[in-house]
Amino acid sequence: MGIRIRKSRGRELNPKEAKSMGRLFIVIGTIAVLFAIGWGVRSFRLQAGANRTTGTVVELREEEDQDRETTWYPVVEYEVDTMKYRIEGVGSIPNWLPRVGEKVEVLYRAEQPEYGHLNTFLDSWAIPLMFGGVGSIFTALGIFMVRSQTRRA
Repeated sequence: MGIRIRKSRGRELNPKEAKSMGRLFIVIGTIAVLFAIGWGVRSFRLQAGANRTTGTVVELREEEDQDRETTWYPVVEYEVDTMKYRIEGVGSIPNWLPRVGEKVEVLYRAEQPEYGHLNTFLDSWAIPLMFGGVGSIFTALGIFMVRSQTRRA
């Protein structure tokens, strides 16, 4: 039992084309999973080796893209050794972000306090989980496509 894949014009893909498409899915999925692993390791290392301080959300910066979709970015001020710094978190919809005036934890390296990182789920783990999930689905679908065409041949 092979998988039947149709192109948008209604023509069925031949087994060689389907196998090639499956291999492409595997490559794209693997790249996404590797990116997720790299980002996850980066987040884990930052969590383990960073200094921590408390910052205050001073603004939710609004940005509109070409499709008129709006994304908000939390702008956070924090202080290290009497020096004030400002960073911007990952963009999202307002419901997922801290409110203006809210206190948030900021992670930073002692040698580079100006490069702070918000210690939130969205800033640390949402991106690796998203890329890892999508990459896993692409890889699994690609493997399924290749194997079903191999059995069919």
